[in-house]
Amino acid sequence: CLARTKDFTSFERLGPALPDLDDKDGTLFPGKVGNRYALLHRIFPDMWVCFSDDLKTWNDDRLLIGLRPESWDSGRMGAGAPPILTERGWLELYHAASEDRVYRMGAILLDKDNLSVISRPDEPCFSPEESYELNGLVPNVVFGCGVVEIGDLYIMYYGGADQVVGAAYVNKKDFIASL
Repeated sequence: CLARTKDFTSFERLGPALPDLDDKDGTLFPGKVGNRYALLHRIFPDMWVCFSDDLKTWNDDRLLIGLRPESWDSGRMGAGAPPILTERGWLELYHAASEDRVYRMGAILLDKDNLSVISRPDEPCFSPEESYELNGLVPNVVFGCGVVEIGDLYIMYYGGADQVVGAAYVNKKDFIASL
């Protein structure tokens, strides 16, 4: 949904960005792609991208990535934190669940100009392993919520088993080289 504010204390609610879709997991690119704004979102069960000139009207919707049968991302997926522009393209850390409802994090690298997929590794980059990720309100879940760059690291804040918040980090250069 869209909202407008001048002071981050009070908000004017503007309603859904994509009102005619059963949609979730939306995240804006922090910079324009080409000359337009871009939005990642989920039309169940896949990840889509659409574009806007004014942040109000969205069009040119297209499938970005879909499920892979018999894989860690075979059940459902969605965008995580806003994508990060790297020297190789846009990095998106996305969440996905297998058919047995284990939530993991994956990475895709997208062309900086047209958002075509440059790389999508077959394996997840982060999986539930710790007891607080395996056991909780919803077991077997790591669900990325935000990513920051600090020095040579990407630090991802994530939910574990829908009960705790954690942080995981990786060396930026090594991670991008692995994609």
